[in-house]
Parts: sequence; C-alpha cells; structure tokens
Amino acid sequence: MSSLQAARRSMQCMLSRSNVRLVPVLGRICAGQGRFFQSASILRGTTSLIWNPNANAPIDTGITSSHWFSSKASAVLSTDIDSDSDDESRYFSELKDLNPRTLELLQKKGIDCMTDIQDKTWDAVVSGKDVLGKSRTGSGKTLAFLLPTLERLLQESNHTQCRMLIISPTRELASQIHKTVADLVKAQDGIQAQVLYGGVSKGADMKRFDRRKQPTIVTATPGRLLDHLENSWLNDRDQPFADCFNDSVDILVLDEMDRLLDLGFRQDIQRIISYLPEQPRQTLLFSATVPPSVQKEVQSYLQPDHLTVDCIQDEDPNLQTVKTVKQSHVIVPRDQMIAGVVQLIEHILVSSSSEKKNAKLMVFCNTTSQTTFLTQLFQTYLQNDPASSTTTRQPIVLELHSKLSQNSRSNTSERFRRSKSAILFTSDVSARGVDYPDVSHVIQVGCARDRETYIHRLGRTARAGKEGEGLVVLLPDELDALDGLLSGIEIPHNLELQQDLESTSSDNNSKRLERALDDWQVAEKGADCYRGMFGFYFQQFREWGMRKPADTVFDLINSFADQARLQERPTLSHKVLKQYGVLDHPSLSSRPASSYQGGSGFDQRRHHRSDFSGRGRGDQRRGNNESFGRKGGSDKKRNGGSAKGNRRRETRW
Repeated sequence: MSSLQAARRSMQCMLSRSNVRLVPVLGRICAGQGRFFQSASILRGTTSLIWNPNANAPIDTGITSSHWFSSKASAVLSTDIDSDSDDESRYFSELKDLNPRTLELLQKKGIDCMTDIQDKTWDAVVSGKDVLGKSRTGSGKTLAFLLPTLERLLQESNHTQCRMLIISPTRELASQIHKTVADLVKAQDGIQAQVLYGGVSKGADMKRFDRRKQPTIVTATPGRLLDHLENSWLNDRDQPFADCFNDSVDILVLDEMDRLLDLGFRQDIQRIISYLPEQPRQTLLFSATVPPSVQKEVQSYLQPDHLTVDCIQDEDPNLQTVKTVKQSHVIVPRDQMIAGVVQLIEHILVSSSSEKKNAKLMVFCNTTSQTTFLTQLFQTYLQNDPASSTTTRQPIVLELHSKLSQNSRSNTSERFRRSKSAILFTSDVSARGVDYPDVSHVIQVGCARDRETYIHRLGRTARAGKEGEGLVVLLPDELDALDGLLSGIEIPHNLELQQDLESTSSDNNSKRLERALDDWQVAEKGADCYRGMFGFYFQQFREWGMRKPADTVFDLINSFADQARLQERPTLSHKVLKQYGVLDHPSLSSRPASSYQGGSGFDQRRHHRSDFSGRGRGDQRRGNNESFGRKGGSDKKRNGGSAKGNRRRETRW
C-alpha cells in the first residue's frame, strides 16, 4: 500500500470514529509539514479538509457531499460503523475481483470507499453465500447487493437467461433499483436488465422478454411478478412466462425484506419462490429493520451457513435512524387536527424563507384519503393568499399514493426529486428506500403503524451526510402509542415549536383556511378522509389496547367533519359498520350535521391552552370528548343561515 493510500485510510478511520463524513478525493502529502491536505472538485462544488496529526484532529473547512443516483446507494465515507468494530472499510480499488469497467464507473461517479455494510458483506456475497444484512437507511445497501452479484455474473458466460431476481415492496423503489442496475450494466457486454411493476401494460412487459434472450437481471414488485408468473406467456404464445425463471435464477434478493416477509406480502413471496429453481440458490435479504414478527421467517429463506451482518447491533435505538436527524413531536387537540397540520407546514415555510433556506418537505399520512385531502387543502390554502408570494416562496405541492396511475407516480417522483423547494404529501409508498435529495423535513401526521414504518419514513431526510428534521403531529389519544411503539427512541415534545405555532396564529390565516375548506373539491376529499379515518383509527385503537375504541373513534371523526366544515356527516357503509360491530352506536343517528365555525388556528380556544402546555396525560387526553369541536358552539350553517335546532339526520348506508 502506498503512503498516500495509508494516509487516506488513516484519515477515513479517524473520521468514521468522529462521526464526520468525507467525500473521497485526491490528496497529496506535504513533505516536512506534518500535515495531510485533501482537495477536490466534486460535481457541484469544491471542498477542502486539513489533517493535523499534532492536534490529533481534523480541521473541517466545509465538506460538500455528493451521491450517485441514490443516496441510499451512496458510497461517501459513512459513519455507519458498528460501535464494536474497529475494522477499516476498504477502497473499491483494493478489491481484486472487481471488474475494471465497474471500478472505472464508480470512480467517475466519485465513489471510492466502501461503506460498512458494503465492506462486511462483499466477500460473502461475491462467493455465493447467503447473507442477511441490516444497516441504517442511507447506508448503501443497494450497492451492497448489486456490486458483488454483478461481479459473480460477469465471471460467468450465461447472460441469455434471467439469473438474478430482485424483489422490492413498492414501484418507486423497484424503479430506483432498476435505474441503478441499468447504469451499472450499460458498461458491460451482454448483460441486460428489466423492471416489472404494476400500473403499466402487461403487454409492454412481455415485449421486453424473448424466448431466446432474456434480461439477466430483473427487478420487480411482488404483485406484478406473480401475475406474470401465473398468467402470462411470451409473445409467440408457446412458452409460459414462468419458464424465464424456472431453470435459471440462482440469485434472489429481497430488498426491504421486513416488509416483504410480513403478513401483507409473505404468501406472494412464497408463491414466487415456488417458480424458482430448487436450492442451491443464493438468497440476499437486506433491510434497515428486522422486527420480531419476521425474525423466525427470515431463517427459513437462508442456508444454515449464511452470514448475518448487523451494522447497528449494539447501538442505541435512536441510531437505527439517521444520526443527523433532529426528532420531536407536537400535540394538537382533536378540534385542531386540520388547522394544526396546516399551520405547522406554513410555519416551516416561513421560517425557511426567512433563513434563506429551501424547504423540501415530505408529509407522511396514514391513509390514501388523508393524503389526497391534505394535498387538495394545502394547494387551495396557498392559492387563497396571492399576497403571500411577496414574502414567502411558494413551493409546489404534490401528492403520491398507490391509487395514482403509474405514469402519475413516476412523474411526481421525478418532479419532487428535482425540486429545490416542494411539499410532497404521501402515503407509505414513499417510506422505504426511495431517495429524494435534500429533503429538509419529514412530517408524520399521526403515529406510524409500527416502529419500522417510523424509522423508514424518517430515513427519507438527512441523507448523503446532510442534516434533516423529523416532526410527528400527534393527537392526545396517540401519546401512549408513541411511548409504546417507539420506546427507546427519543422523540421529545417540541415545546418551543408548539409555543411558536400558538403565537403566530392569526385571524387572517383562519379565514384563509375556512375559504380553503369551503372549496367543493376539498370538501369532497374531506368526506373520503372521514371514512378513511374511521377504519384506520378503529383498527389502530384496538391494536393499542384501547378499552372502548368506538366512542373515541366517533368523537375523532365527527370532530374532523366539523373542522372540515362539511355540510353533513359522510355516510359509512352498512358493511363497514357491521364489520366493526357499531351498527347501533348512538353517534350514527342522534347527532346533527356539522356547522362548525371558527377554531381554525392554534389560538382559537384559549380555555383549552392546557392542550399545548406539555405532553399531558389525564385531562388532556379526554378533555375534548364532545362530538363537536367547540363547546357551546352555534348550530348555524357556515354561510350564516338558520339554525338546525334539534333536527336529526338519519344515517344513510
């Protein structure tokens, strides 16, 4: 090893232990000075770092990191080193079995040093061993399984059949992985890659397969792949599509394997595997989390002599997320659940603008209907204040969820990826693996379904060595779930932010919100959100062990209907009500339609200020059990019409 390599390795090791990130750069030793200088022009900027061995510390002059198509696949020098390990990560140039064309491509992309998960799994993967790899989001897991398996394939001559199958839980992640694969194989002769996912023509899929020459590497989502395996034929109709996989696949990769092996996908994965050749077959399982619910299942997919690499084994639970993410939560009472979210987002936009920073937000919602409602609401809310453009840069507002067409999903993903300032309201289709550069904030509306979902959502920010912030917006009813599901992860109550939100409420903003809620498109999506909230919270409250979930759920959704200024309560189907055993619940027939007035900001209910004074357990949780948002509120219609009095509305099924 040259003196330059030794110096660079020493630098990397020290920086790793000091939680400092460094982009691999060219360097030179200044003789007689006792200092190591590094400098480089890195894609978008320049950086320099000076190492002073006398001070035994690096002098960071402002490192700019860059990444290659996915910061998940990024190979900047990472801090993702096991707390119990003093091993030094290798450079790709040190790997004897790395194809020269692959190395050249990596170097062109500025990728020099392996991350921890890449280094610790390389030898096992390239030799054909089964591997279970666990590493934090953004730590380079994609390249950890792609690079060594590509080397295996390049060492063999059979490139006319499907040899490697990569399965991912979402279309967005499958598309992202495929782009990475395509970039890697374009420099290689004879190897082709294809991707299969729903939302596009099945016929178009088949045109990319030929009975004589098939793609060597296929990336797919479970549903579309299984559909093809069971129902599709190659173009000449004399050969089942399944024949492409029956005899040739000898590498299987499950990316985000915890999601693929849970109850939602497990049966599909087992049916897919039944179409693959019998063992021996190399199986690679990668994820940031391995929950207890899938730990036993994992072992049935791996050979007894498999390698397990856990890069976060002995670390604090907080470090399962990205270390540079500031995490906190705010609490909104039931009658402020809409206004609270809108006001929080606007506060971030205004603060970022005043600090001359780009605000790029991902807002995660627990249901598709909530995603569409908040998207339409916030788009309309921004449009209702033309004067705000003089003080605040208006970001684009986007939505992403499973009910959009594949073309819309792809266009939205690309638009958000390229935007410097934007708000993406999204369901959990964006929670895993998908990389969007420079996301400044991840906002989670409501408590995530489970610990793993929270971690993966949060992992969309603070990628490629950058900082980010995660905020959770909670109802009082969700606080116990936060403590239970996310125990060990420090998510403090952000009192300063809560107080800022209270102090910045204004009548003008309240009127803007009311005008937005009066929009017919917002109202239409609000009715869908009402129904979606019923099913989601009923199921969640049951799982969280709530004694009487029905009363709480109806209080929540009825309060939502009031705040959304819906003319009448949306109907719930007889089938759904029967499913949850609430056909005779008094809320269904004894409450009038909504006529909510006011309450569109954090400061609208001063007599309930205790809701904002702390996390609160007792009165805060049950202090808002009226079925309407305001105590003693008027029964007049929102347009100032006559009171409804005691008129009753029968529930329509």
